[in-house]
Amino acid sequence: MTKWMRWVGACVVLALAGCGGGGDAGGGSGPGFGDPRNGTYLAYAANGRIYDFTVNFDSGTYRMAGNGIDAQGSFTAGGGSYIIGGNARFRTATDLVAGGFNFGSGVTSFIAARQFVTSAAGLTPYTFNEFGINLGTPHTAGGASSRFASGSTLQTCTDATIYTIAACPAGSVYTYALTFNGSDITGVDAGHANATIRFRVARSGSTLVYLRAETPSGGVPAFRIGLPEAAGLAGGTFIGASNVGNWATTTLTAGSYDIAGLRANGANFNDGAVLSALNADQPAGIRSGVRSSDGVSLLVMQGGPLSVVVGAGGYLEIGLQ
Repeated sequence: MTKWMRWVGACVVLALAGCGGGGDAGGGSGPGFGDPRNGTYLAYAANGRIYDFTVNFDSGTYRMAGNGIDAQGSFTAGGGSYIIGGNARFRTATDLVAGGFNFGSGVTSFIAARQFVTSAAGLTPYTFNEFGINLGTPHTAGGASSRFASGSTLQTCTDATIYTIAACPAGSVYTYALTFNGSDITGVDAGHANATIRFRVARSGSTLVYLRAETPSGGVPAFRIGLPEAAGLAGGTFIGASNVGNWATTTLTAGSYDIAGLRANGANFNDGAVLSALNADQPAGIRSGVRSSDGVSLLVMQGGPLSVVVGAGGYLEIGLQ
């Protein structure tokens, strides 16, 4: 079975640090006149922090602000993406922006949204797979299966093995009672010493995207993203950034992962892996493989317009169609 970091200490117990916020639908401002994508999005970054990303496609300008930075500038369109400079680039989907940005320590991945679930009614029962990284020493990556059993309850399998919720050992299931403050959702598991999480659920068309970024005082920064569970990997072509500064095109099939693009130093690269399904008691929507260049173990998932890849050592890649 595929085993990764244990999520109990690394993922569940951490409390979300304060973050910036916006307006419509519980976070981020909606479009005004001009390009309908204009507005402010809430950006979840792979450094474990949250920012306000304001973008104007008519003037070709942006502002990334929060957590000690206030960066403004311009961008140009090219190849279906928008280029700020080097591998700092981004792409768009319905009410989403995903790409790479230099938040102070080199280009890293981010995903930004402006439409969010704001009440229990928006969380009809559904299961999603959650990938994430912890930025301690050393960096770690992992996955988990979670389920909104109702709009007011979230269950997460915190076992070291990525089980489905149905197959998860009872002692590894955390059950969070949820409360809403606009789009900011807090979950508390009274059965596990009041373990507390804070997160949002973004909407892109009909796809729900689970988002967490946290840097607790004295703790380890962490980033989480969840996509709906699926019967398998549908495949497709995705373009985006990784947390090692690459900008690349990823091509997925049910049995393969191929990536080619630019490294942080501007050099071209390509890589890949043969992908396999997990065991019967594990999520069908996750594939695993070994990267051919260095033998690093990978986990791959996709949902809606997004693909996400994590790897041993804390690797994270987010792509957008």
